[in-house]
Amino acid sequence: MDRLTRAQDWFEYAEEDLEAAEWLAQKGSPRFRRAICYHCQQAAEKYLKGFIFLEGKKPARTHDLDYVRKKCAEINEKFRRIANACTYLTSFTSKDRYPPDRLNLNDEDVEMFLYDARDVRNFVAKLAPELKKELDRDKTIKHSYREIEGLLSARC
Repeated sequence: MDRLTRAQDWFEYAEEDLEAAEWLAQKGSPRFRRAICYHCQQAAEKYLKGFIFLEGKKPARTHDLDYVRKKCAEINEKFRRIANACTYLTSFTSKDRYPPDRLNLNDEDVEMFLYDARDVRNFVAKLAPELKKELDRDKTIKHSYREIEGLLSARC
């Protein structure tokens, strides 16, 4: 598999994670806060690792976004700009991954996680325009799904 295809695969998985987080957030239930934050962290991780694959390198097997971002910064120093977003998203993986260490997440936390995950996505997409096509294609597909979902809801 060539590096572009591999990177696009990682971006596709990242988009699925971010879309899942956004879908859960639309439900508005406090019960889903942890799952939303988890998917945001996972999405950001996959965007960063996709960038590393695009550059022909293999990312480390870690969930520490600070570490992965630093590896990206070795390729392009502009990755320093998303340091705070990566630190915030990583805070979730180290504190709330398994019981009994449940964080007391609120709506503002969820919004911040969503914001940071989108920020990482948009940042990487700017630096890797060849991956932007994949993101644009996914948005078109998502709009089609939403239209179908709306039609089905109207029928029921």
